[in-house]
Amino acid sequence: MEKEILFQKLNTWKNEKETRLLAYYKNPSDERNIGFDKRSITGIIFGEKMNLEDKKLINNLIINDNSYSKVVFYKAFKDFKTLKMKIIKDMSFLNNTAYSPAGSK
Repeated sequence: MEKEILFQKLNTWKNEKETRLLAYYKNPSDERNIGFDKRSITGIIFGEKMNLEDKKLINNLIINDNSYSKVVFYKAFKDFKTLKMKIIKDMSFLNNTAYSPAGSK
């Protein structure tokens, strides 16, 4: 069941080019660093309920690494008018301004 949930994609997202990674460690103390090409990360989508501190933490982890220079932050939210998920570019958390799209709440 878990495998089905983690690796299935709704038709709404069928055109998204994404990579999902699931790592299983038999021993909790195993090294958990996984190598990847940092230049392959072009966007990070934050969920609607993600808190400001976690968003800033992620930004601080990548801000000084030129390999992440193309990263754009987005916010996912449910549009209650259309009852669909929307994703918009959102850098507002960098200067502590709250952005709430019309009709999102």
